[in-house]
Amino acid sequence: LRADDRAILCELQDEDAAALRAALHGDARCAVHERDGYAALKALLPPAQKRGLVLIDPPFEAQGAEFEAIAQALTPALARWPNAIYAIWYPIKLRETITPFHRWLGSEVGKADVLVTELLLHPGNTPLRLNGCGLAILNPPWQFDTWLATWLPNLARLLAAGSDPTTRIEWVRR
Repeated sequence: LRADDRAILCELQDEDAAALRAALHGDARCAVHERDGYAALKALLPPAQKRGLVLIDPPFEAQGAEFEAIAQALTPALARWPNAIYAIWYPIKLRETITPFHRWLGSEVGKADVLVTELLLHPGNTPLRLNGCGLAILNPPWQFDTWLATWLPNLARLLAAGSDPTTRIEWVRR
């Protein structure tokens, strides 16, 4: 964070919220809220700053249901703060649970550009483990796709540990 930036972190789990508070103790730029992040989007947006990043890092125990919750929270958030960058992390276990979310991003998010990037260490259709992860980025910074194309393959090789990783960078909406 720059000197005049702010970070507002929301964590629902008591222990994790306490760990965040301890890690950020003494940094006046950071506030930790022990609350549901989806509800916080409605309460905290838009901030006084004109530019910003909203990172959504949900628990994903029930992957399909989590995508629905993201869609329900993101639609009003975009209406309240349309020029923010929204980054949504998701695990890749079964591809068929992700495809409807990508379809929704491509058709329902208003005027936002949407870039999807994924890194898989295993085939994307094995339900018993985490095969990789993805990040959907709404309103990505200029040339972010070019920057990703430079470093994502290197990151994949570092994380692969002998497997054959795959990466993907795709505009879902532009």
